[in-house]
Amino acid sequence: MVYRCGTVVLKYDNFGDLEGQSEVERVWAVMHLAGDCCVRTGRLFRSDHPAGPKRLAGFCMPMETPIVPATIANKEERLRLIYQVRDLVAKLHSKNIVHGDLKPQNLLKCSEGSLRLCDFDNASVEGDGYVNPAMTIPYCSQFRFRYDSVPMTRAEDTYALGLTIWELYTGRTPLTYGDESMEDECVQQILENRVNVGMRPDMALIDDLAVRGLIDECLAAAPECPNVFWRDELFCVETRLEFNRCLAKPRHLYSRIVHRTTCRHPNGPCEDPYVDPKIYPSPLDPVCVKCEPGVEYLGIPPQYSTPYPKTWGDT
Repeated sequence: MVYRCGTVVLKYDNFGDLEGQSEVERVWAVMHLAGDCCVRTGRLFRSDHPAGPKRLAGFCMPMETPIVPATIANKEERLRLIYQVRDLVAKLHSKNIVHGDLKPQNLLKCSEGSLRLCDFDNASVEGDGYVNPAMTIPYCSQFRFRYDSVPMTRAEDTYALGLTIWELYTGRTPLTYGDESMEDECVQQILENRVNVGMRPDMALIDDLAVRGLIDECLAAAPECPNVFWRDELFCVETRLEFNRCLAKPRHLYSRIVHRTTCRHPNGPCEDPYVDPKIYPSPLDPVCVKCEPGVEYLGIPPQYSTPYPKTWGDT
């Protein structure tokens, strides 16, 4: 539970069981190790009896200034924040700590002028084996979405850093394109499908070459994800992607479809899929089957691709 008390924020374990106490102690240990990468934090203790032993029950911290990318109009301020958060994450990783939930909402501008991280509930020390399946969908990697039962790594932090930088520069939430007016359940499902098929944010919105290079470097750090598709119960989703090695302008496209579990056509075109309005670069590196006749079609399983004439691809 999180409470606001004047200029102080209290985060409190309201359950009082041993498991909850153990988790609070674990988070405190990670925050203590993070040092000045973490917002200044004090401890809250409780006792079930006035004369009884006290136990760690939560944390308190000053109410610092949150980072809201959509409200930052000055490009210089955006760039300053981008390089501050890059250095902050590098410093955290130098302490062998993985934050596990990097996003703008977990960045705070402190009263002394420094940028610090908050919400270390998902954080862990590398090698400690800690696993928390909780995630924030727009900022998690395709690998994390499919394999949430393995410990977090620096690579996934770095991937989330790329998406955080993208949002700091554009003022938009990654992978949302006008969907915010839809019902919450549908928005969440669309975001999950976009993450599941490996979509990346729209890099055409990044007009600064240095920032674009930084984002590309971060996104390239994502753990490799086996080509196994997760299914959902709501609807099928069709994504249009560009061939990377294509001679045409604009580049030729192919489609990838993730079928819902109850789809009547699991191995072919769907009757009424949700078609993502954006066009994305391929997360793989297939040769364009229209521009390279006779060259083997690489990387895309036929059941998830738009059919093409035999003379275009596989031989």
